[in-house]
Amino acid sequence: MPSGLASEPLFLLDESLSPNVAKALKLVEYSIVTVAEAFGGRRGVLDPEIIEWCGDHDAIWIYADERARKQHKKSMLAARIRSLWV
Repeated sequence: MPSGLASEPLFLLDESLSPNVAKALKLVEYSIVTVAEAFGGRRGVLDPEIIEWCGDHDAIWIYADERARKQHKKSMLAARIRSLWV
């Protein structure tokens, strides 16, 4: 989020989207990390781990995987995870 605003949310960009999205948002001062950055370079991180990480870091999960949107809807609601499906 552009600097100067009260509370800056943290975003986690899923592997279903290009890491260039994170690069572009960082250029305009959004607080965003990719799954690879958040998980020490690991690839193929499972959605339940991502959901847990978002809960632990109060992060908003940005993803484009419709399967994940449908499959994990209940667990995201139960964990109070915010997400942005694009």
